[in-house]
Formats: sequence, C-alpha cells, structure tokens
Amino acid sequence: MTLWPRNAHTNHLVWSANAATVSVHAWLLPLAAGFWRNAAPKAARAFLLKRLSNHLPSDRFLTPKIRMLRSRDEFLRVRKGLRRRGGIVRLEARQRSTVETMSDPRVGFTVSKKNGNAVRRNRIKRRLREAVRHCAFDVLRPHHDYVIIATPKAFTAPYEALCEDVRSVIEAANAKIGQDLLHAE
Repeated sequence: MTLWPRNAHTNHLVWSANAATVSVHAWLLPLAAGFWRNAAPKAARAFLLKRLSNHLPSDRFLTPKIRMLRSRDEFLRVRKGLRRRGGIVRLEARQRSTVETMSDPRVGFTVSKKNGNAVRRNRIKRRLREAVRHCAFDVLRPHHDYVIIATPKAFTAPYEALCEDVRSVIEAANAKIGQDLLHAE
C-alpha cells in the first residue's frame, strides 16, 4: 500500500490509499494504518456480497409493492367511505368504480402532528407501510382505497400487535363493504 500526499499546499495534509478511496488527515495516519489492516478484508467481503446480491433473489422483490394514495382529493374521496376503529389505528375505506383502468388496491397513510415530531411521524409511517405489506396485503381488495390513520400508540406498539390490528381493521371494513353491496342489490 503506497500513500502519497494530495493537496500538500493546504494547511492540513490529506492522504489517499491506492486500494480504495480512503482519505485521512495526516495526524490520523497512524490510526488509519491500524484500521486499514482490519477494514480491508471486511470491505472486500461487503463489496462481494453487494455484487452477488444483485444476482440473488431479494426479500424486497418477493414482497408486493403497495400502490399509494398521493393527492388530497384521493384522501378526501376515501373519507366519504366506511370507517373502522382499531386499538392502534383507524381505517377509512371506499370502493372505487370499476370503470377506472387501475384495479390494484391503493393505500394512504395519515399521521398527524399529535403523534410527535417529524422523526416520530416518519417512523410510524414506515412501520405502517411494512405492516400492510407483510401482514395485510393479501386482504386488500381490488378497486378499493384504504387510508390508515395512526394513533399515538402506533409508535410504541409491538410490531406483531400493529400487524394484527391493521389486518383485523381491514378485514372488518371489507366485511362491512361486502354486506353493503349485498343489501344494495
């Protein structure tokens, strides 16, 4: 491994290695030398695993992609539909007309500011998205829109309980929508 100074005209020297693009301040060089001896095999393994993972089936591709509700109009349209309350989440569901070209179910997530700051709200949304994708995707019906509204419990609830609640609320809404369709005929 050969090191050479780069940008030597500046106040602090920056050193670079040939094997990988590792930049180190000159006063950190002894630390980096010890680290490099340990890090090089790990970096090579990680590189190979990443390279091989492109050719292996991934869990990300085995789980279905959720179609999302995006615009305010779509959320307001679903709000006119059926509502169900669970222990951790609330649900609004509505059947779309079968005339629309897309038959896939769509899901929207609402996490209000009463659930906390932006970091907490984003984490809740990620947890809900995964709960729908892994636990409740098979109960979503075609030509239906669902809006899942989080309560503050969604942040601290165990993932299994969150999955169970989301699934049960969606199943209850589907059963009620099915009854309404039977009575309408």
